[in-house]
Amino acid sequence: MGDPNDPTTVVDPELRVKNVKGLRVVDASVMPLVPYGNTNTPTIMVAEKGSDIIKKSIECDKIVPLVSRDDPNSPNYPVGHPEIITSADGKTEIEEYFGIIKCKVLPPRGLYHPVLPYRYDNKLMFPLCKTCCETLQQTTCNHTNAQRALTGTWVSEELKVAVKKGYLILKIYEVYHFKEQSDKLFRSYIDLFLKIKQEASGWPSDCQTEEDKILYIDNYKRNEGVQLDATNIAPNPGLRTVGKLCLNSFWGRWGMNRNKSHLQYVRTLETFNKLLTDYTKTWSQDETFLEQDTSTNIFLAAFTTCLARLKLYTELDKLQKDVLYFDTDSVVYATDGQNDPPLGNYLGEFTDELNGEIIKKFVSGGPKNYAYITSSDQTVCKIRGFTLNYRNSLALNYDTVENLVSNLDQIKVVEDLPVGDNFQDHNATPVPIAVDSSVKTILQRVLSPRGFFNYLHDRSGHLASTEAVTLITFLNGEGLRPKEDIPDFENYYAELPSFDYAKQFGMTPEV
Repeated sequence: MGDPNDPTTVVDPELRVKNVKGLRVVDASVMPLVPYGNTNTPTIMVAEKGSDIIKKSIECDKIVPLVSRDDPNSPNYPVGHPEIITSADGKTEIEEYFGIIKCKVLPPRGLYHPVLPYRYDNKLMFPLCKTCCETLQQTTCNHTNAQRALTGTWVSEELKVAVKKGYLILKIYEVYHFKEQSDKLFRSYIDLFLKIKQEASGWPSDCQTEEDKILYIDNYKRNEGVQLDATNIAPNPGLRTVGKLCLNSFWGRWGMNRNKSHLQYVRTLETFNKLLTDYTKTWSQDETFLEQDTSTNIFLAAFTTCLARLKLYTELDKLQKDVLYFDTDSVVYATDGQNDPPLGNYLGEFTDELNGEIIKKFVSGGPKNYAYITSSDQTVCKIRGFTLNYRNSLALNYDTVENLVSNLDQIKVVEDLPVGDNFQDHNATPVPIAVDSSVKTILQRVLSPRGFFNYLHDRSGHLASTEAVTLITFLNGEGLRPKEDIPDFENYYAELPSFDYAKQFGMTPEV
C-alpha cells in the first residue's frame, strides 16, 4: 500500500483502521454498448469506533423504481430512434448530446469516488488509471496521461457528471444521440405496483387514529402522486412481495441477455446418435447475426443503471472519505453528526437501516461480504452465496470475517524509494522507528511515508504513541552481505531511544 496521501490510496488514517487495504480495482478496456450494472464495494476493510466516530447504515428506498418512474430531479429516458454520429469533427463537448457516447477520457488524479464505471475481465470497476489495472498495480500511480486514459461507452448523463468532477474528454468516437425524450415512459407502470405494494404493507405504526390514517393517505398522495385506497390497506405479505418484485425486476427485462448458452440433455439413443458421441451439447449464436427482440432495449437498461448510480453518487460525493461501504442502494458511513443525509419514508429517500442504533465495529471482505456489531452488541453478518442459519453462523460470523481480512496482508507499507543509483522496493511495518547512529542510511530510505517522516523529525504524528521494535527490509541494496544475509536482502532493526529493545531481544543492526 502506498503513501496515505497518494490519490490512488483509499485509506483514511483518521478512521482508526487496522490492517486496512485499499480495495479499489482499476480496469483496462471495454467493448462498445456494454451496459454497466450495479455498484458495491468496501472502501476500507476494518474499522472500529473511535472517540469521535460512529457508523450508520442508510438505504435509498426503491432506487430503481425511482429512476424508472422518471423522477423530476432525474434526467429523462430516450425514446424513438437515435441519430448515429460517427464523426464529431474533433469536438469534445457533450452537453448537446443525449444518449450513448463512445469516447476516450482522462480521469483526474485524487478523486476519492470515481464516477465512470469500466468493465474489465467481466468485472465492473471504477478506475483512475487504465495501466494500473492491466498490471494490477495498487501502489502510487506514476503513469503518463496516455497510459491512464480510458476508452469506453457511457451514458451521456454520467459523462456530464464526470466532466464536472474533473474528467477530460480527449476524443469522441461515436454517439447515439436521441432527439426525443420522455419523463412518463414508466410512470403508470411504477405507480400501479407502488400502490399495490404500499397498500399490502399495511398501516404505518404511527397511524393509530382515523385522523392519522387520513393524514397518511394525503401525505402519500402529495409526495408520490399515488392515491391509496383505505379499504385496501392491510398487511398482505404475498401481495406485497409480488408488487416489490414487479417494481424492482421490470427494468431488467430491457437488458436481458438473449444470447445465452443452451443446454440439451439426452434421454434416447436416437437423440444421442444425432449429437454424435456427446451426451450434452452447448451452443450460442454468433453475436453478429443475433436477431433483435422488441422485448429488449439496451438504451433503457443502460439509462436505468446509470441513473441509479448517479442517485447514489450524490451522497457518496458528499460523504467522501466517511464512506466505509456502499452497495447499489445503501451506504455505510462514519457520521460526525453533521454529514447525515436527509432521511424520509418515500420513494427515493434514504432510511435508517439500523433504527437509531450505531455500528461499533465494521469489517468487509469485499462486495456483498461484510459484518458489523451494533451499539446493542447485535452482530450482523452478510456473505453473498451463504444462508446464515444457526449452523452456518458458527463458522461465518464477525470474528471469522475479521480474522480473514486481518491476515490478508502483514506488510503494511510498500514504497518505491532510491537505493544507490537504482529504484528498489522497500517494505516496512507501520510502527515508529528511531535511527540508530550506526545505521545512518535508514534515515534517507524511509522519508516518503508521512508517518515515518513526522516521527523521525519531531516525534509527532499518528505513530508517536506506538512503542515497538521493527524490522526494515531493503531489496537489492548496496550494503548486502552475501555470506550473512538472505540473498538480495538487507535487514535492519531500529529501536526507540527510550528503551533498548534490541538488547532485550538479542537483536543488533547486523541481524
